[in-house]
Amino acid sequence: MTFKQILMAILEKGPRVALIILLALLIDWLIRRALRKLADRMREQALPGVGPRAVTLVKTAGSLAKYTVFFTAALMILTQLGISPMPVLAGAGIAGLAVGFGAQTLVRDVVSGFFILLEGQYDVGEMVEINGVVGKVESVGLRMTKLKDNRGQTYYFPNGAITSVNAFPEEGSTYMLHIPAEEARTDIVGKAVEVMLEDFNDEYGTFALTSTLVGTKSLSSYANVLLFKLTLHPSRLAVTLEKLPARLKTSLERAGLALPEGTEISMMPELHSDH
Repeated sequence: MTFKQILMAILEKGPRVALIILLALLIDWLIRRALRKLADRMREQALPGVGPRAVTLVKTAGSLAKYTVFFTAALMILTQLGISPMPVLAGAGIAGLAVGFGAQTLVRDVVSGFFILLEGQYDVGEMVEINGVVGKVESVGLRMTKLKDNRGQTYYFPNGAITSVNAFPEEGSTYMLHIPAEEARTDIVGKAVEVMLEDFNDEYGTFALTSTLVGTKSLSSYANVLLFKLTLHPSRLAVTLEKLPARLKTSLERAGLALPEGTEISMMPELHSDH
């Protein structure tokens, strides 16, 4: 088409073109309004992490909807003006292909981030293990997840590079620590173990809550078992299960409070009975 023909088409089809533009603006406004209401409703539920996730998802969905609406409107306007959109799409496809090779990683990160947010795989403030690194989630964006470990070190993971995620319970893991002691030394061993647990906690940052001596039970005519309830920090669960029993046994032996012959210190998950 010549420039004169395009100009005549604009004058002739002007009202229809204006109507398409107005409809596109109206549809975009309605979509954004609906998404804002949805985000507000999600925030009102007061669920952990829903607020930040809702905001990010609304922004992303709004942007996608906006581009889709106006791209469709542009194609309709071209058709109204008598211009075939196919050459335009072909040119855009070639340019997009060239840019795409350089933006593959970015696209992969954004797509992965969108599904992380949509599925709620983890939220800000949760304790997780990502690609073998344990820490608290500082932020979750479309492109990157920020994690901080118990030493204060910050890690940045491109969402497309995340291959494994392990989410820990917020309240920590509760274990019962069983420590055998000679009946005559039960009280002394109990006080010594409390000090040893505090020292272990200071060294490893292990307990989400203070360890508690919940009682004793008879093991034999000459020995008892001290029962300690421990709430273990999710990120330090493995090191605690591995090191604490042996550490306590060695410390008690050095203090002249060796375990009764044939007994061992053990740790077991707390069992909850359903009523």
